[in-house]
Amino acid sequence: MEKYKLIQKKFGVIIFSVLIVLMFYACQPLVYSEEDIAAGVYVKPEGHVFTLKPKESFEIRNGRIVYNEHCAPCHGDTGKGNGNYYASGLEPKPRNFTDAEFMNKVKDDYLFEVIWKGTAAFGKSPYCPPWGDTLKEGEKVGNIISFLRTLAGAGK
Repeated sequence: MEKYKLIQKKFGVIIFSVLIVLMFYACQPLVYSEEDIAAGVYVKPEGHVFTLKPKESFEIRNGRIVYNEHCAPCHGDTGKGNGNYYASGLEPKPRNFTDAEFMNKVKDDYLFEVIWKGTAAFGKSPYCPPWGDTLKEGEKVGNIISFLRTLAGAGK
């Protein structure tokens, strides 16, 4: 009787393992490279735009996270200066980081200082606080700047 239970357990484990593997393969997303498309492996449906996004670097991903937590309430999720919580009543309006002309002119060192010390330290709006005490790591501010550069497609 005990031998029968042991065989039953092993059989159950094997069946469960096979099902997991099958589910893994069945649930894989279909990802096609540009070469697959060129070779005709994948044909785009009419009107469908197919783009492959390169993986973001750690700095940009981390910058996006810190930005969303601390900056997006005023500057907005997309950086246009139209945040949900505070931007509607602020005068002057928060900076639009999608403005490529501005973002290409401004240096990283300046952005770092403004984020670290707050805008009031530079004679600008008193509403953007100094984030240096909150973030405590220069690396986080650098990551925010890396993310800000992506919003306007601006170079350094």
